[in-house]
Amino acid sequence: MAGDIKTLKETSNYIVSAGKKRLEKSTLTLILQGMLAGIFIGFGAIAYFKLASLAADPGLGAFLGSAIFPVGIVAILMLGSELFTSNTMMVMGVYNREYRMRKVLKVLAIVLLANLLGMAVISALSSFSGIFTQAMTDKIIHTAEAKTSMSVANLIVSAILCNMIVCTGVWAAYAMKKAGVKILVLWMVITVFALSGTEHVVANAYYMFTAYLLGADISFAGIGYNLMYVTIGNFIGGAVVITGLNKLIITKRRITVNATKTYTQRERNAIYAKAYGGVNENVITYKEDKKKTKK
Repeated sequence: MAGDIKTLKETSNYIVSAGKKRLEKSTLTLILQGMLAGIFIGFGAIAYFKLASLAADPGLGAFLGSAIFPVGIVAILMLGSELFTSNTMMVMGVYNREYRMRKVLKVLAIVLLANLLGMAVISALSSFSGIFTQAMTDKIIHTAEAKTSMSVANLIVSAILCNMIVCTGVWAAYAMKKAGVKILVLWMVITVFALSGTEHVVANAYYMFTAYLLGADISFAGIGYNLMYVTIGNFIGGAVVITGLNKLIITKRRITVNATKTYTQRERNAIYAKAYGGVNENVITYKEDKKKTKK
């Protein structure tokens, strides 16, 4: 079982490697993949409202809707699309001094705008397709109106919590080596996110864009107000909390070995690999070295 899961360091390295590849993509590629991600999240949102509005019991409806919502983010993971919230973890490369924050923020801005553009497309298609029942319409409008009236503090804190959950699910999926297990882990965690009702900038865009087209009492100013503060909170939750804490854990795990023993290269590699999942002696500290340092 352990062999089917990457170590924390291996997963971190994968995220940094993915970040480097993302930085090399053209603006057009980022826009197209970002639009697709927004559309995929919209698919999940449509299914959520469909199931949530059909159930007579609100609790059951919320559970059923939340259980189907992850289809969108699973599609993003499997098809290699670009989603702002999970992409915030590419800040790990900045912590590792592999690339600069300025470049990361540029990519995140492009991806976010593309996500919102894709969401606008799926909102328009679903709004004018005739697929919404009156119950679905009422639920979407109620959800959107509630989101545009939240306080700044509530929006930011809820958005931080949201992306802590989402990035935990994506990090865990990256750590799994088998596709089926990746999907299962991600599905379970994103179901928790959907049940939590926390603020996700891309999902919120679907609710509010669609509600606006369906005649909700909301304005573009209200939509912008929500998306601005939720973006800030999502960034903090993903880039600072989840990625930052994992970076601290990896950094603080140092190895001390007995300098009186002669280690072969294979033994040294095994010591490092056991803790980090790779081969690198830079962090191995010898007891003899510590004594010399004290003198």
